[in-house]
Amino acid sequence: MKTINMPLRAYRGTYYDIGRQQGREWKDTLIEKVHWKRREKSTRRYSIDFNDTKQLLNRYSSGIWDELEGISEELKWPLYDVVHEYSGYQGDRVRAGCSALMVNGIYARNYDYFPKTYEGRMMMHQPDHGFATFGFSQRMVGRTDGMNEHGLSIGYHFVHRIKPEEGFVCSNICRMVLENCRNTDEAVQFLKQVPHRHSFNYSMYDAGGRRAVVEASPRKLAVRQEDDFWCTNHFITEHLQKENRHFLKDSYRREEIFKSMDLSGKQLLDLFYLFNHDGQGIYTNDYRNWSGTIHTAVYEPASLSIYVGIGGNRPPVKIPFREFLNRERIYIKTIKGKMDTDLDFPFNW
Repeated sequence: MKTINMPLRAYRGTYYDIGRQQGREWKDTLIEKVHWKRREKSTRRYSIDFNDTKQLLNRYSSGIWDELEGISEELKWPLYDVVHEYSGYQGDRVRAGCSALMVNGIYARNYDYFPKTYEGRMMMHQPDHGFATFGFSQRMVGRTDGMNEHGLSIGYHFVHRIKPEEGFVCSNICRMVLENCRNTDEAVQFLKQVPHRHSFNYSMYDAGGRRAVVEASPRKLAVRQEDDFWCTNHFITEHLQKENRHFLKDSYRREEIFKSMDLSGKQLLDLFYLFNHDGQGIYTNDYRNWSGTIHTAVYEPASLSIYVGIGGNRPPVKIPFREFLNRERIYIKTIKGKMDTDLDFPFNW
């Protein structure tokens, strides 16, 4: 059993200022050393066009470039290396298994992944020019899932990384959606425009009760809206099914669990326990095979309520997102988690 302490960070200011704040906290930590070493391998695996990346970021989410410059300033990394590692353009991602439900005004999600790649930071982020957001950090500036000040909630679900093309990776796309879109309809339109590096599902729910799953590959995109209230790790739309992996047994298993459930009357904490605790078929401790439950997050878009659990079989902890938006004092600084694994994590916050 591994115990971790996950900090809840709160950032305000210009994107450049926020980048510098993150860089100061990141510098000389275990995770910076891990990422600098990883950079040596990733520069051999893929390259970036520096100017093209800047133009694309300025087109889809202009503040992120300023944030990368602030990170570079504090880390004393060359800006090219920061852009290469954290911009999310042409980067790689490994497999993962994640599940989500969008029902009864609640968006519930498990992030199932491999501990050695997890960053262990929760972020509340309020730039001077942009929507305020909460989310779980990935590749420093990306987000695995989150909610913005308008209540829009989104998360990604790995499908495959066969035949990648030039584009942004899933975590940076989630961040862009949260900072640029007020509701599900806007998020769908954004996902139709942004270039996708790999094949992922994006599940979302907004404060008006509109839900959708966008099935996105570098070549094709489809939208499942209203009828489907679940999302796992395969494409359902007929013309995208040929892009699915061959080994989808667990993804189909979780889909069947959701489809067979009576979810009437289930509220926020009911769904938290459904996703986070043993015996329901959703939580998993299969960390060595890239599919152990790292965190559970349950969002109520209309009320801006968020509850999280780090690891499995954990008590829910309420995130003070509304207090952050109101500029009230934040008392929660760290959330403790326990995971049924002996694998190491790349951070020691």
